[in-house]
Amino acid sequence: MNDPMAIMIGEVLERRRRMIQVSQAKLAEICSVEEKYISMLERGKRKPGLKTLFKLAAAFDMKAWELTKEIEEKLEKNGYSPILKE
Repeated sequence: MNDPMAIMIGEVLERRRRMIQVSQAKLAEICSVEEKYISMLERGKRKPGLKTLFKLAAAFDMKAWELTKEIEEKLEKNGYSPILKE
């Protein structure tokens, strides 16, 4: 996957993880997911599902809407609109 949205989501997730000073393994444990999945998220190879997004936000001591807003702001700053235009 070479999806700009996935890459930017991964950048936000990695930055947030580093802010709380935990390893990928520890974040995976907190979120009840595989460490490989966290790695794939951070590298932009996967996008988190809604349930995982809520778990990640909780791990970062945030509300899901706050994490989503941060992701959306990064996307907009980089000229990528997550809104599909028909």
